[in-house]
Amino acid sequence: MANTTKGKLKEIKIKSVFILFPPDGEDGLPQPDIKGYKCITLKEVMINDNLCYQYDYIPDWIDLCSGGNAKRVRGNKIIVKEPTVKTKVMDTILCSAFPATGKTFFYDTSLKKVLDSDSSKFDKSKFPDNYIQHIKNNIGKVDIILISSHKEVRDALVNEGMEFTLVYPNFELKYEYLNRLKERGSDKAFIKLISDNWYKWIFELYGQEGCRHIRLKSEQYITDVNFRSYKELIVHFFKKIFRKK
Repeated sequence: MANTTKGKLKEIKIKSVFILFPPDGEDGLPQPDIKGYKCITLKEVMINDNLCYQYDYIPDWIDLCSGGNAKRVRGNKIIVKEPTVKTKVMDTILCSAFPATGKTFFYDTSLKKVLDSDSSKFDKSKFPDNYIQHIKNNIGKVDIILISSHKEVRDALVNEGMEFTLVYPNFELKYEYLNRLKERGSDKAFIKLISDNWYKWIFELYGQEGCRHIRLKSEQYITDVNFRSYKELIVHFFKKIFRKK
């Protein structure tokens, strides 16, 4: 089943919040909670020689998680461009998950039929094409496919119009996730790689287009995610509309 949306432009007011970057070794910075709005972007900016976080918010009735994109214009406004690509609505849920979110435990314990697709086992000279083909080959055979959160995989999924759920931690959970990696026995080189690139990679995930976002809080794992197929989400959406009428 495929869904095609015509490209349209909308001008939407946004709210921006700026917070000082915490000192080295501190990751307790909370994300501002603005009633009626949701955060769409998070990036680093310099204000008066101070490094800050900039949060951009849009009204929570706007959905930018289906392939659309937003571009800042004239200060506090953005132009929202709706997707023009076809997106496949599939029975199989594609879950792109950050390291240490609990993929292996979910695979071992879930009552659903789950496929854990470890990208490290694929030929890197043909990656990500061989990986994407593997995913395609298994759609319809299982309920959920756990897949890599590598940028090239995410970009390939978007280019193919394949809906996926992106699961990743809130950015302030760096040390909790480093501890998870240590406890599961990850090697020091991999832990250092995650530590050195934490903010860069998490910021990229915050801004990822063409997917459903699930941001994990402290002590949450994939097992805490209420997975529903995109068909179920569409049915739920239309039920809400008809109830309002």
